[in-house]
Amino acid sequence: MSCWRGIAWGTFPDYIAAIGTAGALGVGAAALRGELKARRTALAERIVFWPGDPRVDDPKAPYNRRFRALRVENRSALPAYDVRVSFRSGRTDTTIQTFEVIGPDAGEWVQLPVDLQLVPGGTPASYWLRYRDGTGQTWERSGMSTPAKVG
Repeated sequence: MSCWRGIAWGTFPDYIAAIGTAGALGVGAAALRGELKARRTALAERIVFWPGDPRVDDPKAPYNRRFRALRVENRSALPAYDVRVSFRSGRTDTTIQTFEVIGPDAGEWVQLPVDLQLVPGGTPASYWLRYRDGTGQTWERSGMSTPAKVG
């Protein structure tokens, strides 16, 4: 019972308040970290690409037998850096074109080599897009997949 006599019970509520404050700061930091991660992923998902033909406005035109290009667009509010469009076959990765930067709300056409052109209705599953966001994080995606962090 003598061990309890040395405690200054008037400061006991201060100890509890300190523990509660530290806990609240920890929870707040975790929530902020999760929000920043969600925002970064949301921005990465706004870098998209799809097959098309820049010469033809109407994709149902009879002479449009192949998709001759991929359209790469940055629909985010921030630029995308080191944007690389490549084709994968097995373990072989062939870079088709690289852009140093694609600005916000901007896009570029990537001309496809004849042997890599898609037939209408085909899927760009073998085409890959790799890019870096403003924080230096590298992302990669294929077709309609969700972007995945690289490295």
